Amino acid sequence: MRRIDPVHGLTAAVLSETAGGGLFLAASAIYFTTVVGLRPTELGTALSAGAVVALVSSYPVARIADRFGVQRSLALLHFWRGLCLLALPFVNGPIQLIAVCALLGLAQGADGPVLQALAGGIGGEGRVALMARLGMLRNVGFSVGVLAAAPVIATGSRLWFQGLLAADGLASVVAAVLVLLCRPAGQQHLDMGRLHPRRLGALRKPALWQIALVNGLLVLHATMLTIGVPIWVVSATKAPNVAVPGLLILNTALVVLLQVRLGKGNETLDAGIRTSRRAGLTLALGSMAVAAAALAPDPTTAVIVLTVAITLHTLGEIWQSVGNWSLSYSMAVPGSESEHIAVFEFGFLIQSVVGPALITGVVLALGTTGWLGLAVVFAAAALLVRPVALRAAASVHGAEQQMPHVIVGRHRLADMRQRSTAPRRTTPATHAGVARHRSVSRR
Repeated sequence: MRRIDPVHGLTAAVLSETAGGGLFLAASAIYFTTVVGLRPTELGTALSAGAVVALVSSYPVARIADRFGVQRSLALLHFWRGLCLLALPFVNGPIQLIAVCALLGLAQGADGPVLQALAGGIGGEGRVALMARLGMLRNVGFSVGVLAAAPVIATGSRLWFQGLLAADGLASVVAAVLVLLCRPAGQQHLDMGRLHPRRLGALRKPALWQIALVNGLLVLHATMLTIGVPIWVVSATKAPNVAVPGLLILNTALVVLLQVRLGKGNETLDAGIRTSRRAGLTLALGSMAVAAAALAPDPTTAVIVLTVAITLHTLGEIWQSVGNWSLSYSMAVPGSESEHIAVFEFGFLIQSVVGPALITGVVLALGTTGWLGLAVVFAAAALLVRPVALRAAASVHGAEQQMPHVIVGRHRLADMRQRSTAPRRTTPATHAGVARHRSVSRR
């Protein structure tokens, strides 16, 4: 079988998958509520069931992927997702939709960690830059899918809607084939799960859970943008309703333009910490700007303030994504990358479950005070990143005895661990200063 360039193949697979996802995002809710006739609560229940399955299954599926080989596993996840999507046109009731969404959740939860593990094998030293490129292409793919679905949505035809859902399924199958055709340099990056004996699961590392939860606080920006900002613009500001899609377009455009550029130079743990801290502080400023939009005296001023807010929010979003990739790679152990990244991504999955209720039930309910409180949360997460990330890196690599992969300044983590177990001859003040100023970086 002829192999294709791994970067080009993975790029094409991401574009195919996300373009299909754009079709689904644009058409699914309208189709099931207006054509099939499901109540919004029934649709919400089905989507929630899928989210819960994704949350519960992400770790075990990722762990299996490390054993089976991340390339074959990612292809299998895409293929499974494609089969589930191809079943959607035949759904006629809520029970059937819940079943399909639950099956779909099996692929959705581990898809991200396994993709990131494969990208790490392909990208090598430039793995974060490659993820930034793929992140940018995800936005392009979703935008293409949404735009392609618009004419079909306008027709309201049941047959055309079913065609869109089927096209999404076929796009996933195409992505699976493209992934299988890739062959990264260095076979060990694909099948190292079979070569590396397991000693201690990532689930047993509390420090890794702590950095995952801190990251989950930063990922609240996703729900803030898709739910919080639109409702706030319509209900609390003088900006016209048409400003909502305009702000979302601005966000997408900025991500496409800046994701790759801002993703460069973030291949170490120390760089990931700095970028994540920058993300938290920028998101805090964005939240305060969103709150200030309610004080604007006229529509023009409100739109200007919201534009500044979304610009800040988007910069924070990009930096959070880049910091997320850098930190999660630094927390991964050779032979179980998908497993460790899956635990790191639990923060994102938990946020996707509780985030909507938090934004609507607390932030929006409290109004300006709620947005300022959200800014405090982002700022607090920024301050927590460094100590929690350093502790997680020491815990992960110390437990797996992979000391050469993590460096503290110019000293290996192994040296730091030896010093920590040796008799302490420094004063408390000296010890605290060292802990504050040492930085950890991968490799």
